[in-house]
Amino acid sequence: MIRVLIFALLITFVLAEGSDTPDYHCKWMSTSPFCVRQHCEKGWTEMFASGTVWSNKDYVEPFGTPCLNGEKTLCCKDDSLELDPKKYCRFNVGHLCPDNKLALAIKFRHCGSLCEIPYHGFCCEPDIFGKTPESEARKGMPSPTSWSPTTVFGRSGPLEPPCFWLGTAPTCAPAYCPHDSTEFATVFAAKSHYQHAQAFGKDCHTGEKRLCCKNEGIFADPERHCRYFVDSFCPFNTTTVFMKRISWNNVQNTHFDGFCCDPIVFGLKEREI
Repeated sequence: MIRVLIFALLITFVLAEGSDTPDYHCKWMSTSPFCVRQHCEKGWTEMFASGTVWSNKDYVEPFGTPCLNGEKTLCCKDDSLELDPKKYCRFNVGHLCPDNKLALAIKFRHCGSLCEIPYHGFCCEPDIFGKTPESEARKGMPSPTSWSPTTVFGRSGPLEPPCFWLGTAPTCAPAYCPHDSTEFATVFAAKSHYQHAQAFGKDCHTGEKRLCCKNEGIFADPERHCRYFVDSFCPFNTTTVFMKRISWNNVQNTHFDGFCCDPIVFGLKEREI
């Protein structure tokens, strides 16, 4: 009986991995759950390898189920790449990608139930796949106000972001936002964008944390100009405030909802295409 169950599990993984996919710029090499790192085929360039990733489906094939061991390799078509990824793509260690870069993926790993899950954005210059109206608009966005010291982009020297979380894990019972701030959202698990919100910290086992933003740093109504994008990164012409995690276990891929605001919310000039 145990052998039958194991075989059925393997078949489920293989079927999930083998379904037809659209024509993405980049794809993953290897198959879950037991991943063997592979070299990219001729005509493709290796970007990085990982056992657990959430892909930006505008450019990258979905990662699928996590690897129980080993890693998959991300390969991008040489015909699609207009810039050398070794020079113009990097991990932003411990952070999401800055607003003025193109986020291809979020790399993370499983850890204990009470740990703070590490996330690393894989970021490229916006015209890595060629100049488009979107890439030109993204290049015109402001430089980061805070940045990981390990990155080659922007500058370090952190400035305090305008938003902060109320509530302490694992039992989150947050107070209401102070009178000089506005509530944006409540969530039990998230990764904050370091340019706009303080770190979320550990996940809530019960309850939710409340995101409050200082009124002095808000320049437009968040109820009108902020929204979730389900199972998606934020679009290029919006500001990522945080990524809400909506699933997590060892045999399913993690998914996120991007909480995105129009740039005017934080006083940035609206960008036109």
